[in-house]
Amino acid sequence: MIFLPFMGKIIALVSAAGIGLVQGALFFGDTGPGETMATRLLIAVPLAMIGGVIFGYNFKRLWFLAGVNAWIPALFIVFSLAELGSGTVEPTELAILAAPLLASIMAGWFGAKLKTIRNFIVLVAALAVGSGALAVVGGYLGISPV
Repeated sequence: MIFLPFMGKIIALVSAAGIGLVQGALFFGDTGPGETMATRLLIAVPLAMIGGVIFGYNFKRLWFLAGVNAWIPALFIVFSLAELGSGTVEPTELAILAAPLLASIMAGWFGAKLKTIRNFIVLVAALAVGSGALAVVGGYLGISPV
Protein backbone atom coordinates (compact mmCIF):
# COMPACT_ATOMS: atom_id res chain seq x y z
CA MET A 1 0.00 0.00 0.00
CA ILE A 2 2.99 2.32 0.16
CA PHE A 3 3.10 2.55 -3.64
CA LEU A 4 -0.19 4.41 -4.11
CA PRO A 5 0.50 7.38 -1.77
CA PHE A 6 3.96 7.71 -3.30
CA MET A 7 2.48 7.84 -6.81
CA GLY A 8 0.00 10.51 -5.68
CA LYS A 9 2.89 12.67 -4.53
CA ILE A 10 4.74 12.15 -7.81
CA ILE A 11 1.60 13.06 -9.78
CA ALA A 12 1.13 16.18 -7.64
CA LEU A 13 4.70 17.34 -8.24
CA VAL A 14 4.62 16.63 -11.97
CA SER A 15 1.28 18.41 -12.37
CA ALA A 16 2.61 21.38 -10.36
CA ALA A 17 5.64 21.66 -12.64
CA GLY A 18 3.47 21.39 -15.77
CA ILE A 19 0.87 23.88 -14.56
CA GLY A 20 3.65 26.31 -13.66
CA LEU A 21 5.06 26.06 -17.17
CA VAL A 22 1.63 26.58 -18.73
CA GLN A 23 1.10 29.67 -16.59
CA GLY A 24 4.48 30.99 -17.61
CA ALA A 25 3.47 30.59 -21.24
CA LEU A 26 0.11 32.25 -20.57
CA PHE A 27 1.49 35.33 -18.86
CA PHE A 28 4.70 35.89 -20.78
CA GLY A 29 3.58 35.05 -24.32
CA ASP A 30 2.35 37.64 -26.78
CA THR A 31 -1.35 38.37 -26.69
CA GLY A 32 -3.33 37.79 -29.82
CA PRO A 33 -5.78 40.18 -31.45
CA GLY A 34 -8.67 40.86 -29.10
CA GLU A 35 -7.00 38.96 -26.27
CA THR A 36 -6.28 40.60 -22.93
CA MET A 37 -4.52 39.56 -19.77
CA ALA A 38 -7.94 39.19 -18.15
CA THR A 39 -8.83 36.39 -20.54
CA ARG A 40 -5.55 34.68 -19.74
CA LEU A 41 -6.28 35.13 -16.06
CA LEU A 42 -9.59 33.30 -16.58
CA ILE A 43 -7.57 30.30 -17.74
CA ALA A 44 -4.73 30.55 -15.21
CA VAL A 45 -6.84 30.68 -12.04
CA PRO A 46 -8.81 27.45 -12.63
CA LEU A 47 -5.59 25.71 -13.63
CA ALA A 48 -3.94 26.87 -10.42
CA MET A 49 -6.95 25.73 -8.40
CA ILE A 50 -6.90 22.26 -9.94
CA GLY A 51 -3.19 21.93 -9.22
CA GLY A 52 -3.63 23.31 -5.71
CA VAL A 53 -6.31 20.77 -4.82
CA ILE A 54 -4.15 17.93 -6.12
CA PHE A 55 -1.11 19.22 -4.22
CA GLY A 56 -2.99 19.82 -0.96
CA TYR A 57 -4.66 16.44 -1.13
CA ASN A 58 -1.35 14.62 -1.53
CA PHE A 59 0.73 16.82 0.81
CA LYS A 60 -1.66 17.34 3.70
CA ARG A 61 0.85 18.93 6.06
CA LEU A 62 2.50 21.04 3.38
CA TRP A 63 -0.67 22.45 1.80
CA PHE A 64 0.69 26.01 2.06
CA LEU A 65 3.34 25.09 -0.52
CA ALA A 66 0.62 24.57 -3.13
CA GLY A 67 1.68 27.90 -4.58
CA VAL A 68 4.33 25.89 -6.42
CA ASN A 69 1.65 25.47 -9.10
CA ALA A 70 2.28 29.11 -10.00
CA TRP A 71 6.04 28.95 -9.73
CA ILE A 72 6.89 31.00 -12.82
CA PRO A 73 4.60 33.95 -11.90
CA ALA A 74 5.92 33.69 -8.30
CA LEU A 75 9.52 33.91 -9.52
CA PHE A 76 8.64 36.94 -11.62
CA ILE A 77 6.99 38.62 -8.62
CA VAL A 78 10.02 37.98 -6.41
CA PHE A 79 12.50 39.26 -9.00
CA SER A 80 10.33 42.28 -9.84
CA LEU A 81 9.98 43.56 -6.28
CA ALA A 82 13.35 45.30 -6.51
CA GLU A 83 12.21 47.22 -9.61
CA LEU A 84 8.83 48.20 -8.18
CA GLY A 85 9.87 51.74 -7.30
CA SER A 86 11.70 52.44 -10.56
CA GLY A 87 8.53 52.55 -12.67
CA THR A 88 9.40 49.68 -15.01
CA VAL A 89 6.99 47.31 -13.24
CA GLU A 90 3.45 48.31 -12.36
CA PRO A 91 1.86 47.06 -9.11
CA THR A 92 -1.22 45.99 -11.08
CA GLU A 93 0.93 43.62 -13.15
CA LEU A 94 2.20 42.00 -9.98
CA ALA A 95 -1.34 41.77 -8.62
CA ILE A 96 -2.49 39.98 -11.78
CA LEU A 97 0.40 37.54 -11.44
CA ALA A 98 -0.42 37.00 -7.76
CA ALA A 99 -4.01 35.89 -8.46
CA PRO A 100 -3.14 32.33 -9.58
CA LEU A 101 -0.63 32.06 -6.74
CA LEU A 102 -3.24 32.93 -4.11
CA ALA A 103 -5.87 30.73 -5.76
CA SER A 104 -3.46 27.81 -5.72
CA ILE A 105 -2.66 28.26 -2.03
CA MET A 106 -6.36 28.46 -1.11
CA ALA A 107 -7.08 25.37 -3.20
CA GLY A 108 -4.17 23.61 -1.44
CA TRP A 109 -5.84 24.26 1.90
CA PHE A 110 -9.09 22.89 0.50
CA GLY A 111 -7.30 19.79 -0.81
CA ALA A 112 -5.70 19.21 2.61
CA LYS A 113 -9.11 19.42 4.25
CA LEU A 114 -10.44 16.91 1.76
CA LYS A 115 -7.60 14.57 2.72
CA THR A 116 -8.41 15.05 6.37
CA ILE A 117 -12.02 13.95 5.92
CA ARG A 118 -10.96 11.33 3.35
CA ASN A 119 -13.67 12.26 0.93
CA PHE A 120 -12.37 11.17 -2.46
CA ILE A 121 -15.71 11.76 -4.17
CA VAL A 122 -15.61 15.45 -3.23
CA LEU A 123 -12.06 15.67 -4.58
CA VAL A 124 -13.16 14.23 -7.91
CA ALA A 125 -16.15 16.59 -7.93
CA ALA A 126 -13.91 19.60 -7.23
CA LEU A 127 -11.56 18.60 -10.03
CA ALA A 128 -14.52 18.08 -12.36
CA VAL A 129 -15.92 21.52 -11.52
CA GLY A 130 -12.50 23.11 -12.11
CA SER A 131 -12.07 21.25 -15.38
CA GLY A 132 -15.58 22.18 -16.44
CA ALA A 133 -14.93 25.83 -15.64
CA LEU A 134 -11.73 25.66 -17.65
CA ALA A 135 -13.59 24.08 -20.59
CA VAL A 136 -16.35 26.70 -20.44
CA VAL A 137 -13.83 29.53 -20.35
CA GLY A 138 -11.91 27.90 -23.20
CA GLY A 139 -15.11 27.61 -25.22
CA TYR A 140 -15.99 31.20 -24.46
CA LEU A 141 -12.58 32.33 -25.64
CA GLY A 142 -12.74 30.13 -28.74
CA ILE A 143 -9.91 27.85 -27.69
CA SER A 144 -10.33 24.33 -29.05
CA PRO A 145 -8.72 21.33 -27.28
CA VAL A 146 -7.24 20.07 -30.54
